[in-house]
Amino acid sequence: MVYLRTKIIRDNEYVYLVKSVWDSKKKTSKQEIVKYLGSASKVSISDIPKQHITEKIIINILTMQNKHAF
Repeated sequence: MVYLRTKIIRDNEYVYLVKSVWDSKKKTSKQEIVKYLGSASKVSISDIPKQHITEKIIINILTMQNKHAF
């Protein structure tokens, strides 16, 4: 499963595409960064890799973000 994670660094918000991976040794999940997408205000659907473009959570978040940008 992939999702978007944001980080705030020096009052700027940045977005990362992240996936959850099971760590069988520690018996817990961990997150791996798939791709750095850039500044949150400039992220668009075209920045998402094609294999993850159909994830509903990604589309919903980007749609909500665009509504708040206007």
